[in-house]
Amino acid sequence: MNRLLITTVVLMIPVGVILFQGARELAHKNARLNDLSHRIGFAEQQLLSQRHDLIASAQYLSAAEGQLSSLTPADAPTRENNDRQAMTMAWIDRVRHVQQLFEKNPDHRVPYLRLLKDEDWLRATLRMKFDNEMSERNALSALRMVAARQYQVPLRRALTRYAFANNDVQPVNIFAIVPYFDDPADAEGLNQFEIVSGNGAPWMLNLKRGPDPGNYGSMLAAPERRGP
Repeated sequence: MNRLLITTVVLMIPVGVILFQGARELAHKNARLNDLSHRIGFAEQQLLSQRHDLIASAQYLSAAEGQLSSLTPADAPTRENNDRQAMTMAWIDRVRHVQQLFEKNPDHRVPYLRLLKDEDWLRATLRMKFDNEMSERNALSALRMVAARQYQVPLRRALTRYAFANNDVQPVNIFAIVPYFDDPADAEGLNQFEIVSGNGAPWMLNLKRGPDPGNYGSMLAAPERRGP
């Protein structure tokens, strides 16, 4: 009996070794497969990002070419002094530079920047130069105001609806206007405004000072009111 047990144990040792080695090799293969899967996923993300950049570049290029064609003679570059293609690419670079400034300075972003189209970015950066320490601050402020003017349309529509529905009673706070926007996403821009009134004037919204108090624009927004 003891001899049978010993024989069985002796025979099982190599089997255990084989099973252990197989399990270890399988674990190594799984680790390599996981690593490969992560590498493939990372490569796919890079390809998607590059594809997005190419599409964005093509869109900006098309928009820039269209705006170049529509420039007045006073604004248009002369062929003697500017290569059209080089000027177009420099123009797109200015747009991207300002967009990167917003990414680096998120406190300067406003929700209604999303309303700007490619043509708006291009038009706003046509004459921008980045040659002194105020250039970047001026660029951020300028694009904020361009976006604010675009925001006036949905904002005034919401204010008019609120005034009509509430007999033009001044809102208790800025958030009372939220339900009156067509697009709920537009309501996010309200945090950039405050309610003002005084001297017998009806209530309205005033654009708050931006993150750069020494370099900001002003804007008032009021509902459309019928006369007596």
